[in-house]
Amino acid sequence: ETFKASEGRDPNNIEEVIKYFKNRTLSEAFPTEEYQIEFERVFPEMIPLRGTDEYNEDLENYFRGLAKGPIFPSPEDPVNPFGPKPIGPVLPDRQMAAFGGIMGLDNRKQYGIGSKFKRAFNKVTRPFTKVAQKLMPKELAGVAQIAAPFLGPVYGPLAMAAGQAKQRGRINPLSLAIAMAPYAKFRGGSGIGQFKPTGYGSMGSGQSLRNLFLSGEDSVVGRADEFMLRDNDEGIANVVYRNRPDILAPMSVDNYNQSIAGAKPIFGKYGKSADEFLFGAPTVPGSDLIDPSATAAAGKNVSMIPEVKATRGILGAEGVVGNLASSEGLAALGKSKLAGAALGKDGELVSSVTDKLTPSMLKLGSWAIGIVSGIQAGKYADEQ
Repeated sequence: ETFKASEGRDPNNIEEVIKYFKNRTLSEAFPTEEYQIEFERVFPEMIPLRGTDEYNEDLENYFRGLAKGPIFPSPEDPVNPFGPKPIGPVLPDRQMAAFGGIMGLDNRKQYGIGSKFKRAFNKVTRPFTKVAQKLMPKELAGVAQIAAPFLGPVYGPLAMAAGQAKQRGRINPLSLAIAMAPYAKFRGGSGIGQFKPTGYGSMGSGQSLRNLFLSGEDSVVGRADEFMLRDNDEGIANVVYRNRPDILAPMSVDNYNQSIAGAKPIFGKYGKSADEFLFGAPTVPGSDLIDPSATAAAGKNVSMIPEVKATRGILGAEGVVGNLASSEGLAALGKSKLAGAALGKDGELVSSVTDKLTPSMLKLGSWAIGIVSGIQAGKYADEQ
């Protein structure tokens, strides 16, 4: 027997609805199939999540809240003189929507282009979502999403998608695009055309978003490091070799300025500072040309342009982005300040002096205990 089939009961009478549900358990009030149909009628966006933990939890919460009903104020309740006063006339005849639904939520039409794209995206990714929900351990779903930026152009987006599929029952296209963005390649140059896609990961060639916004384009940054402008005795600028400022380069000033246009990122000097803060800077070799006056004063050979040593950043080192997908990226990740603060002794996981691993056993043990405790807490919550 359901509420609809009960004789002499009006589904629009809230008091009868509350009385009916209070005297019955959830399974008695609605057979499984019927209350699923009613839940999906009110919340059609939950249909793709059928069978997931999120779906079952929302389903139970919805009908338990319906069974409790609203709390009506009693005339015997004490009056709070400091509470807000009611505004407007009392509406004694106003009723809730049938079965506790919210007006406008049921069968609401989605007209936007974004809604159509979202439905198409969910339909395409549904097979992957089902497989990921079966294979991905629940304890690793969150970890996979956190580690995704460090797993490279293939495994990174896959880890992000699998983690979201396990936790949410669907994949967020925006989060997936963010996970893929660092590995996309663009034409570069200037103007809006610099954002024309030319490749992804190891496929194709071009500039990354990091090159365009922060560090400057690869091909021209190397040229800028090789050559430089220097005024002669008459005050006229010439292009010379950076490590041999006394030798003219076979390039005009106009060609040099044009060739290094992409060396200046969109964010300018602030972008370069942010790039060095995040990923460090590579070693810049000094000049082979000796400065006579500085050499005489110091008593040893002093280069006209001294060597600049490599630095470490938050997420990388020596200008390389830390990741787990390549040996170079793994080395940069180990030298990063983040790895040093989380796992290293004296703030360095890889010593800057010996270039060897110097992990902190105390930090490693703390991380292990925290991970195991988190897994056990999750299992305990599931059992409850």
